[in-house]
Amino acid sequence: MADSGLGVISRDLEFGKKFLIDYQDRLLFARDGFSTTLKEFLTTLNLPQEVLDKIYYKNAQKLIK
Repeated sequence: MADSGLGVISRDLEFGKKFLIDYQDRLLFARDGFSTTLKEFLTTLNLPQEVLDKIYYKNAQKLIK
């Protein structure tokens, strides 16, 4: 998610949290720089650990056989 994606998700916290939960099986955590802003933001949402695990690595593991 680029900064623009982070901007959209963080603009409305209720929407952002719902979006991440609703699409937890389709999202992958990635970054193209050294900023930790996205990861720091995700921790503030108090998402269930299962959702974070899918976004951080479990969805990526499904793609690698």
